[in-house]
Amino acid sequence: VAFQHDTFQFYYATEKDKWQTIGKAYDAGLLSDDYCNGLSFTGTFIALCVQDLTGNNLHADFDYFRYEESDSS
Repeated sequence: VAFQHDTFQFYYATEKDKWQTIGKAYDAGLLSDDYCNGLSFTGTFIALCVQDLTGNNLHADFDYFRYEESDSS
């Protein structure tokens, strides 16, 4: 996911450095406690998550996770 000021965009790649967008860019303002309908909210987190919806107890392995601050304006 790439955050650009007030929006964020998801990307994926099946080959190294050939990133492609997934869907549209979203309003990052929706990631605040103003939109959680009265629930407690501790802020925005970035993490890897996978769920096996097949019920076959499959797993996923991640080779790495990299977070970089962007200096683009």
